[in-house]
Amino acid sequence: MSSYATSPPAAALIRRAAAPWSPASHSLFPAAAREYAVMVMRIGYQIALSPPDDAEARPDRSALSDVWREHVLPHAVAR
Repeated sequence: MSSYATSPPAAALIRRAAAPWSPASHSLFPAAAREYAVMVMRIGYQIALSPPDDAEARPDRSALSDVWREHVLPHAVAR
């Protein structure tokens, strides 16, 4: 068996580890960065759950937390 048999999975893992933070790569980050990601996500949830200024408004709270997770956290969490 060639050593190339283990290369594709290893290469994929290295690419995932080098990529910006995402839920899929969360476990590949150092403990401090993972803790920071959780804290920043909690802030996103707090914003999403805060009452709107306009009593008539009915925000889609899950949409805000989805956007926060997919677009804010990758820029906020670093190694």
